[in-house]
Amino acid sequence: MIKVTRINGGAFVVNSELIEFIEEKPETIICLTTGKRIMIRESVEDVIDKVAKFKGVIYARGIEFNSIETGKPIKPKLEVS
Repeated sequence: MIKVTRINGGAFVVNSELIEFIEEKPETIICLTTGKRIMIRESVEDVIDKVAKFKGVIYARGIEFNSIETGKPIKPKLEVS
């Protein structure tokens, strides 16, 4: 999940797994696999960075859980802004 801002200023969270593609013309439009299109203030690059950071946290948590199962806990820093 990533937090983005609508053109009117309202913040909301979108499931990044549902993003099919992102357009910039000149406003940024997130197109979801559901067919829904959402116009936001963030740039394409900002959205890509947010998705990459979110997925990094998710994968790091997976590593932490797997390590606990093997008896070798790893506690990576988990930060999402």
